[in-house]
Amino acid sequence: MQQLTADSVAKINPTEEDLTALGFDSPYCVISFSRDGEEFVWTVGNDTTASDGSAAHYLMTEGKDLIYVVTDANLPWISIDINKMYSSLMLLPSINTVSAIDLSVYDETYSFEIDPAADEDSDLVPHLNGEEIDLENYRDMYQYLLSVPAEGIYKGDADAGTLVASIVYHYTEGGSDSVELFDLGDRTCILSINGDKQWTTRLAYVQHLESNIDKLQNGEAPVLDY
Repeated sequence: MQQLTADSVAKINPTEEDLTALGFDSPYCVISFSRDGEEFVWTVGNDTTASDGSAAHYLMTEGKDLIYVVTDANLPWISIDINKMYSSLMLLPSINTVSAIDLSVYDETYSFEIDPAADEDSDLVPHLNGEEIDLENYRDMYQYLLSVPAEGIYKGDADAGTLVASIVYHYTEGGSDSVELFDLGDRTCILSINGDKQWTTRLAYVQHLESNIDKLQNGEAPVLDY
């Protein structure tokens, strides 16, 4: 981005008709960034061809009445898959900082309470609904809870979906974080982090979460793969 070079200038002092014709009334994308304390906004319009015949796009920079032609080779981020630009794991609290977890899956609710380690030589003591459970099984369950993946960006109705699962982490030093999953149908869920419905994931995660709770209650190790 710091070395962006235009192939040519398409329009000087473009009219409203020019802006519409070249795609700036409904831009392909808008890029906002700051560098050395200065704010920049670039707007990318329709596709075109550069002087050498290669693929290109029209581009405007905020504050200049010029429309440039920039080759797509100079815009390597223009064709990137946005779903590969973020970590799929949205929330990763350390197991040692969590004092309790409230979990709901469909119509069932579960409560984890974790006694902290008394000293460096002792371990956490986890309980599920008041009953002590195996620490290694709890570690596996905790890893599964953290593994809910953001697999896509959700751009739909914020009121859509039916709540099918929620995970609330309570921290030893206060505060909490919440994860909610809303069934959208077609085996897809909205993944909401602290009330922000930005992501999608598979309903299979919730279905497997339910079976892992059953395993945990039966003294078995949860299965991480699904």
